[in-house]
Amino acid sequence: QQQQQQQRQQQQRQQQQKHTKQDTRRGRETALLRTPNISTQKKFQDEASDIDYAAIEARPHNMLIQTLFRSKMAQAVGRDVQSKGYQAIIDLTRQLNQFSPHETQARTLQILKSLFPFWLLPAFKVLFSKPMPEFACKMNAWATALTCEWLMGPCKVNDVEVDGGKLGVSQGVQVQRCRYLEEAGCTSICVNSCKVPTQAFFAQEMGLPLTMTPNYEDYSCQFSFGKTPPPQAEDPAFAAPCFSQCPSKREGKGSAFAQLQAMAADTSSGALSAGVNGVAASSDRCHKVRPSI
Repeated sequence: QQQQQQQRQQQQRQQQQKHTKQDTRRGRETALLRTPNISTQKKFQDEASDIDYAAIEARPHNMLIQTLFRSKMAQAVGRDVQSKGYQAIIDLTRQLNQFSPHETQARTLQILKSLFPFWLLPAFKVLFSKPMPEFACKMNAWATALTCEWLMGPCKVNDVEVDGGKLGVSQGVQVQRCRYLEEAGCTSICVNSCKVPTQAFFAQEMGLPLTMTPNYEDYSCQFSFGKTPPPQAEDPAFAAPCFSQCPSKREGKGSAFAQLQAMAADTSSGALSAGVNGVAASSDRCHKVRPSI
């Protein structure tokens, strides 16, 4: 009996130690969740400073793609810029963003289409997207990760949720810290010069749904090939306020909403008016974010 009592006491001590460890772990997890955003931002800034963008841009295929991309951007804007390298891409992007949101989206979509031979996109839809959509999504995920690192920074292929709640194995691309978003410093550029036209490009030209989910706190972005984007009224990217350093915001006159009203007065577009009404509650939101093409 004494031996059994000792065994019970030992089991109780083990249970207490187990609960103590669990409580400690939960406390650490809670502390991490409550870490101020400034600490998170510093962490990602430190990580970004370790990225050798010069080495990435120096790779032959990246140099070729960047040169082609710049050429097509200059054609879309109507003129080139004096700056060189990646800064030229950002300067051209800011000039592109001076057009109306609808025009910016349309011109960006045309840029993406012009990067490919005229026959390739229709052929891809027929040969891959329609008969083998999952395989087509995987192909595009890998192609994006391999060819867009110079533009967005380090990224990797990952598994994501796709339409129907299924798991899309290797159908996603996780961008660690989007260089394009960070350098541009504007949610309007992210939405109108990247997210909306890119999603439209894959859906319309390649026959594949794509959802891009930018994170404006850490500058990461998740590409999910095979997932249909939510309605824009439910998409957080369209409700996000712009950054304090946003060039579009500084260049505007008056409040963001006042600029929206002025732009709405210059057009009879119902979609544009809907966009104005959609941001009426937030004057801090970037004044150039609009519904899609």
